[in-house]
Amino acid sequence: RAHPNPNVSRFPVEVCENIIDMLYSLFFVDRVANSRALHRCALVCRAWRVRSQRNLFYSVVLHDLPALQKFSAVLDNAPHLCEYVYEVTLVGRTLHTTASPLSLLPIVLRGKLPKLQEVTINRFREDAKSYPTTSKSGTMKPLQYLPLHPRFAVYFSAFTTVSRLCIVNLTFVHFNDLSRMINSLPALRTLVCSHV
Repeated sequence: RAHPNPNVSRFPVEVCENIIDMLYSLFFVDRVANSRALHRCALVCRAWRVRSQRNLFYSVVLHDLPALQKFSAVLDNAPHLCEYVYEVTLVGRTLHTTASPLSLLPIVLRGKLPKLQEVTINRFREDAKSYPTTSKSGTMKPLQYLPLHPRFAVYFSAFTTVSRLCIVNLTFVHFNDLSRMINSLPALRTLVCSHV
């Protein structure tokens, strides 16, 4: 028997949502391909948009300062997306430079992520082959340590719902910078440090 409306899917929305949920990956390598698919799913129809956006924005990966600024602009233009973000990962080679996105993270995203539960900060060294090289900018200078504003911990404390902090391959100027970062998160329950 022919379906009365050929534009309507023959599958229930729940089946499509389960398929969309399968596109979320825990593995960083698969996220790039899966995020492209989720972008496309969000454009298919209204019924798919919300579930696709929830999966797309559940875990956000930011590689540099322009990515942070773009992400902030997206949240400003679509405030409903703020509710979907549970994890933010800063990853890349720019963390130990004068253009580090970490310094501005709590300022740019202040009050925008009410459900944020996990922050991961992972620096790749210049000799790491597993991460793509970044273009050299004339304004970006390499540093031996993580450049943090003296009031960074005050701004970072705005993330009151963060319960897990992961820090990988970072060098702090002083141990106090690390301790202030940790103490600034009131809901912190799990701390993972590797090569700090």
